[in-house]
Amino acid sequence: THLCVTLLWYLRLTRITLQRFLLACLVAACVISPVSVSFADDEAAAVVKAAFLHKFSLFTEWPESKRITEKGVSVVNICVLGKSDVSKTKSIFDEASSDKLKFKLLQKSNAKSVAQDCHILFISSSEKASYQEQVADIGNAAVLTVSDIPGFASWGGMIELSLVNNRMKIGVINDKLASATGIKIGADLLGISNKVIKE
Repeated sequence: THLCVTLLWYLRLTRITLQRFLLACLVAACVISPVSVSFADDEAAAVVKAAFLHKFSLFTEWPESKRITEKGVSVVNICVLGKSDVSKTKSIFDEASSDKLKFKLLQKSNAKSVAQDCHILFISSSEKASYQEQVADIGNAAVLTVSDIPGFASWGGMIELSLVNNRMKIGVINDKLASATGIKIGADLLGISNKVIKE
C-alpha cells in the first residue's frame, strides 16, 4: 500500500529492522482488518500507532466546521499530547500526504488549543495521571481522542488501543461520545473493535 511505501521510506531513515517494518505494514493495509500487530520496543510501537492514527483519519468523518484547507488542499491535523515516540513519526504523515489531502503531525503541550487545531489527538501514557482533565478541557469539540491508557474509552476518551500478549489492537471505541461531538466513525472501524460503546 501507499502507506507501506511511506513506512519503508521511514525505515531507511530510522534504521528500523525489516521485521518491525513488516509488522507495521500489517496495520497499514488499504483495508483495515482484525489482524493484531506485535512489537518489541518503543520505536516499533510508535510506527504501529502512527499507522493506526493514519487509518483512523481515513475511516472517520468530521463536521463541516472542522474542515481545514491550505491553498485548496484539505488538511488533517493529527496531534500528540505528552511524551511519546509517535511525535517522531512526522515523516510517515508527510509521505502519506497527497495533492488533495495533507496530514500534519503536531505536538501539543496541553489540551487547551486542541479543540481548534486538531482532528485527532493521541494522548500518551505519560499523561495517565491527568488525561481525564485533559479530555475535559477539550469539551464537546469534534476531536477524535485516542490513547493506549487502560480505561481511556470508559473515562472520556473515544478510541482505546489495547496491548494484549504483546499485540496492539483496538480495544474499545466509545461511539456514543464520538457521535455526540458530530464525529462519525466508519462501520469498518467499529466492526474490528473488541468493544463498542453505543449507549
